[in-house]
Amino acid sequence: MYLIPDDSINSLEFSFIIDEIKSNCYSENAVHLLENLSFNTNPEFIEYKLAKQVEIKSFLLKGSQFSLRHFYHLELLIKGLETDGYVPVKDELFQLYLFLASYQQLYNQLEKNGDILPLTFNWFSENKFQSKLLNLFLPVFDENGEILDTASTELKNIRKSIKILVKNLNIEFEKALQSGKVNGWLSDEQQSVREGERVIAVQAKFKRKINGIVVSESGSGKTVFIQPLSVLELHNKLSFLKNEEEKEVKKILRDLAKLLSPNTEALNQYQYYAFEFDILHAKAKFALKINANKPQINRKPHFEIYSGRHPVLYIRNLSRNKATIPLDIELNADNRILVISGPNAGGKTICLKTIGLFQLMLQATILIPVENQSSVFLFPKIFTDIGDNQSIENDLSTYSAKLKIVKHLLENASSDTLFLMDEFGSGTEPQTGGLVAEVILDHLLKTKAMGVISTHYSNLKAFAMENDGIVNGAMLFDSKSLKPVYKLQSGQPGSSYTFEMIMNSGFDDEFIDLLKSKLSGQAPSFERILSEISEQKQIQLRMNAELEKKLTDADKLLKKHQSQQVEFLSTKKAYLEKAKIKAERYLENIENEFNKLLKVAVKQKSEGQSNELAKEALAKIKIKSAGIKKEQKPSDLKSIKNQNTEPLKKGDFVKLPDGNEVGIIESINKGIAVLVFDYHRIKISLSKLERTEKPLIRKTASKVIPSIEKAEPFSPILDIRGMRREEALMELEKFINAALLKNFPMLKIIHGKGNGILREAIRLSLRSYSFVKSIENEKDEHGGDGATIFYL
Repeated sequence: MYLIPDDSINSLEFSFIIDEIKSNCYSENAVHLLENLSFNTNPEFIEYKLAKQVEIKSFLLKGSQFSLRHFYHLELLIKGLETDGYVPVKDELFQLYLFLASYQQLYNQLEKNGDILPLTFNWFSENKFQSKLLNLFLPVFDENGEILDTASTELKNIRKSIKILVKNLNIEFEKALQSGKVNGWLSDEQQSVREGERVIAVQAKFKRKINGIVVSESGSGKTVFIQPLSVLELHNKLSFLKNEEEKEVKKILRDLAKLLSPNTEALNQYQYYAFEFDILHAKAKFALKINANKPQINRKPHFEIYSGRHPVLYIRNLSRNKATIPLDIELNADNRILVISGPNAGGKTICLKTIGLFQLMLQATILIPVENQSSVFLFPKIFTDIGDNQSIENDLSTYSAKLKIVKHLLENASSDTLFLMDEFGSGTEPQTGGLVAEVILDHLLKTKAMGVISTHYSNLKAFAMENDGIVNGAMLFDSKSLKPVYKLQSGQPGSSYTFEMIMNSGFDDEFIDLLKSKLSGQAPSFERILSEISEQKQIQLRMNAELEKKLTDADKLLKKHQSQQVEFLSTKKAYLEKAKIKAERYLENIENEFNKLLKVAVKQKSEGQSNELAKEALAKIKIKSAGIKKEQKPSDLKSIKNQNTEPLKKGDFVKLPDGNEVGIIESINKGIAVLVFDYHRIKISLSKLERTEKPLIRKTASKVIPSIEKAEPFSPILDIRGMRREEALMELEKFINAALLKNFPMLKIIHGKGNGILREAIRLSLRSYSFVKSIENEKDEHGGDGATIFYL
């Protein structure tokens, strides 16, 4: 990336971002890598890096954690393992063991969560962990990093001898000490440690009474420190064994290094992956803190930022419990340059810094705080002029420093260039500075470069209004409270609100009156017009927002109504079609069964009446079948009721007023009819029956046809206790029909416990409906398995 000037990283506060991420790192090497990171403009590389961070961020967002410990930097140790005869330091080798154990734990965790961390695990598994390396350390080290006695047979014997010798040495020392005590030869101190050895503190006048070597004496000369001769001999033997122990430990470490040496390439890879993951993890934690996301990376110069928040400002505002106003901005082929104007301290500089900082963060593969639908182009060349660029070292004024940056920009600007210029054209006499800035802006427009500038110059605002490819933007200002809103509004120039801000700054009335008198004689200034336009624009925007909300709500209601209507008609049609097909199949099966009965009856000549009865039953079935097979629209059903006003008689097809099941009148006696259905007979008053010449389609195994009768009050609870099985199933069908029309999602049937026959019949019937979502027992406190709850 070509970044001008060099200190743009500081002016854009990128170092603050890096410091925040560094605070999340577990390893010193990850911190070092972050301090020396480079920028990249390869879109595929950046998207891949960002996508892994998104995975890790989502994982952390669920409350999960990674175990990242003991990520030591062991480059020198691993390099030493490549040398024959290399004897590593024990502590460094133990650090390698701890590192490998931590790496294995991380690897296993990523593998276990590979379904939600696919990119991260696939990347990690490119260098599969070799658990055999850990096994090489187990016979050598204990959990505290000390060499085990069992690391070799020789070491075990040496340490056993050392323990015995130390025990004997202590015994001999205690003998000499007690002898001195008994004879009164010792000083008040009695014993001490000199040059790492235990010695007896003896009064100087008795020093020849102790058989040993004088190691040292006190400052006064009254006390001498003696090592008994018997102890000295044992100590010499101990020193020899300690030397042998050290030699054996070195041999063990050398042998372990020799076993590890063929795997140095793998060890280097583990180090690389560990530190890279540490950085990814640190970036993901930072993304959580600032609510960052991954925007789309464009391949052509074009970017759209939605709800962008300056990360540094966002973090600072969080600590103050203060909201951060989001930024929405777009630059594209039609509008490549944005001219931002508005009051001082209104947020213009923050807009520029936000855009520039987002570029640096993305090119350093760091997620940015924007909405997901945002998209960004990665500019290889970025020019910034934000803040005071005065240079004492180069003897440059602020304006000279600005001109130097502009010169570089004009020489290098192209379609892949982004420029961010604060207070564009300032630093010199206003009229001249405005004209120079206009010429520069005109040249930049021709280079196809993209950029954002802030200005107070009216001529630049006018230039943006008169030329294609450039657009005005205003930092909004509340003219009532006389305070900036810190929100960018594209498409209009902003006013500096100079007079309004003066009024709000505490000037006395005399000064304000004088200012008004000076301004009253002048023609309305460009700034004054802009101020009025901006105020009217804000009023219009509020009205548009209210109208848009009302239109949106109305549109949602209309779409919901249309959707429900289409869904109802579609569902009703499907119910009818499927019910018709299943009814036809069902009646065909019955007809086949009766044909079989006829054949049997013909053979049984002795039972002449049975043949006639079978024929009569078959005729009734055929009549019913023909009625169903004949196509019938639901809208015709209601009219059938009144087609025939003649009295009901034997053989008529009828139905109950509140049901769909069709029966045949078998007999009539004193106004009471015996009504025959498919599986049962009932007695019922003729006055309660309605004639129907065509049987209504009944429920199929998977659907129920909604009733078209007039809606009546409906309760989502059906009590069928005491009913027979057939009667209960009829009530269930009517109950579901009504529920479908009323759009009740949850229903309850009270059937009682008993022997469970009625409960099983109800639930078996419910399972045959495809639109029954689930079936469950009622809660114990509301009846338990004596009631069934089901959801449509």
